[in-house]
Amino acid sequence: MMPKNLKLEDIDEGIRDAVINLNRIPGIDTLNASEGYIYEDNLFTPTRRGQIGFLRNPQAHLDLITKIASLREAFPFSKLDIGELVSFPNGRLLHTICADFEPYQGNGIKPVRSRTYKEIEEYFARARRRKARILEFWKAVSDETADYIYRNINSDLESLPYKESQSFPKKGEADRTFLNMGERI
Repeated sequence: MMPKNLKLEDIDEGIRDAVINLNRIPGIDTLNASEGYIYEDNLFTPTRRGQIGFLRNPQAHLDLITKIASLREAFPFSKLDIGELVSFPNGRLLHTICADFEPYQGNGIKPVRSRTYKEIEEYFARARRRKARILEFWKAVSDETADYIYRNINSDLESLPYKESQSFPKKGEADRTFLNMGERI
């Protein structure tokens, strides 16, 4: 389920189906979602990775987690982080499915803002190509999730309701979190 502060109409179109399908699975609760962005008017932070953060019970839906992680073979810019160090009530695990753009600085990379005009244009051309691949990745996540639901939960995907809200732990109940979720319900 999704917390009330993450509303369906606010979720980017390119990632919406993946979020909806994840939220149809009992025991999976989405916390945040972003398809990934390009900011051509901001040379300090020209791109922001896409991600879906969700909670899962430790032994539930392992086949789905394995399948999503295996998408890295086709989409090498993607990864599935399993936040085993983040402890939520009832022993739930925080997962983050990520889709990254090309780095724009750090580790010996010349910052975008310090590049020539031609180099900046080339960077953004690559970013636009990567964005198209990232959107393909989110579709693959959605398709794999729908297939998992069909095989393991219910053959009629549309009969499973999209879960829009749930009560989450009060602020401070999680031992450690790096999400900026605002007020929890």
